[in-house]
Amino acid sequence: PYNGPKWYVSPDGNDLNVGKSNQPFKTIQTAINAANHQDTIIVSNGTYTEDLNFSQFANKSIVLKSINGAASTILKGTIYAEVAVDINVFDLTIEDSQGYGIDCNDGCTFIGSDITVRKATQAGIHVGNKSNMTLSDSRIHNNGAMGIYISDSEVILNNSKVDSNYFDGNGAGIYASGGTTNLTLNNVEVKNNKSIQG
Repeated sequence: PYNGPKWYVSPDGNDLNVGKSNQPFKTIQTAINAANHQDTIIVSNGTYTEDLNFSQFANKSIVLKSINGAASTILKGTIYAEVAVDINVFDLTIEDSQGYGIDCNDGCTFIGSDITVRKATQAGIHVGNKSNMTLSDSRIHNNGAMGIYISDSEVILNNSKVDSNYFDGNGAGIYASGGTTNLTLNNVEVKNNKSIQG
């Protein structure tokens, strides 16, 4: 049987396939379920309507990347992990999430590049409870709450933009809380975010 380490996903695939390049899965979650520690999931152009749960990868790492970049590959859903897991995501748009776009919690480590998060009903990104995120060359915009919500965690943003988020509370752009929160911004543009309370 096929056992990776590269797993392929395409809108034209079938979840009964084995996940090879010529027999791709249809859903990203099926590839996650099949993958092993340090495997890579490669996603073809298209729109995928699903939530992605990485919690099964406790104390392990995984890579998720698209073939042709964020403009061509869209996830309509949420990426979430509530365990100590190392997630690496490259070249993906996340939109229309019913909640957070990315929810990295309870010791999760998330490294991402060329990621767009937009039109989530809550914060575009949530990083909480001793988690870590490094995000580069990305844009977080037009989300229904703050762009990024950080609680007792560490976030590093590089060469990115957080804009046009709206929240009826405090901190529509980036909101950091908790005594152990660290936020580092390197060449980051935060603008045109609107909050009712400041």
